Amino acid sequence: MAVTAFSGPLVVFGEAAGGMDSNPDSGPSLFAGGVGIIDNRTYSPGQSSSKMSAGWYGTSAITTIDFIPTALGAATVMASQVPVNGTPLVLPTVNTAVVTVGARLGSVTGLVLIDALRVSVTASIAGNVMTVTVNTGTITIGTVIFSATGAITPTTVVGYGTGRGDTGTYILDSSQTFASGALIGAPGLNGIPKVGSNNSQTGTGLYNPMTMAARALSITTAVGDTAVYTLRGYDAYGVAVSEALQAAGATTVSGKKAIKYLQSITPVGTVGATVTVGTTDIFGFPLYSGTFSDVSITWAGTVVTASTGYLAGVGGVATSTTGDVRGTYAVQSASDGSKRLLVRQSPSPLFIGSGLYGVPQA
Repeated sequence: MAVTAFSGPLVVFGEAAGGMDSNPDSGPSLFAGGVGIIDNRTYSPGQSSSKMSAGWYGTSAITTIDFIPTALGAATVMASQVPVNGTPLVLPTVNTAVVTVGARLGSVTGLVLIDALRVSVTASIAGNVMTVTVNTGTITIGTVIFSATGAITPTTVVGYGTGRGDTGTYILDSSQTFASGALIGAPGLNGIPKVGSNNSQTGTGLYNPMTMAARALSITTAVGDTAVYTLRGYDAYGVAVSEALQAAGATTVSGKKAIKYLQSITPVGTVGATVTVGTTDIFGFPLYSGTFSDVSITWAGTVVTASTGYLAGVGGVATSTTGDVRGTYAVQSASDGSKRLLVRQSPSPLFIGSGLYGVPQA
């Protein structure tokens, strides 16, 4: 049987009172008695009723970012190294305040996670149970646990035992044995939620504004460097993205695309004596923004009223040199590790129909 579906947006006003199927005790939802925006990563027309369909209840002032970025710096991602034409730069191997090394997205390993809510624990693992005895930070469903030294196979927290974010036991998605030692936790991918047959959450979790902050990166090169540095990685949804930055001698060149997971940076052309890679204060919107009026930004406790620093999402085909597909905002005072970025978005119905997450990444 064919399935007919309208891609929306839809506004549902509920049923007429007094009807045979009227339920006065029913609560508003995305589908009855309410209004919302469906997350189309979790819904396919005609899918089984056992599959979860997620979304944002309401259509305005959706909190998409709530995060304190790490301090701005020209060498916060990669310290100075000597670039070689056609050879990828050496990725960092030590965790810092800005980067978490050894991150993974599914089968892709060895990634550098930028600006993560990192957790440090002392723990042991027996089977699929992790026992945490010392904890710094908050462990949540979807936290990916790994070792900076490769002592364990990366694994994901899928359930609580006796722990509730701190010391205690947690259920993991895979079994292994680890006697005891220092481990690291970082947020999992905010991509398609993994849902069990009974609608129970068993994967990396749903949308979390505390993990969706992604920012553009920068390169600082030396005299005579005119190479094109191609950055490859993934955005906050785990979608592959690439960006080409043209070096301009002894200057710092900022990117335009928000990158959450860095995979490689490769220069092609005439390189200089040194190069460093850092962060910018350009942050990507998690949902498509077509105009400044559909976003509300608070930076360091002050509501932003001027559009200075705002760029709308790419309106056409994305390439390695275009801007971010969902749009960006450059904060107007330097991030220092204490200023909070709060973004609320009210996607226009005009843009929801053409892509809530923007055009495909390059």
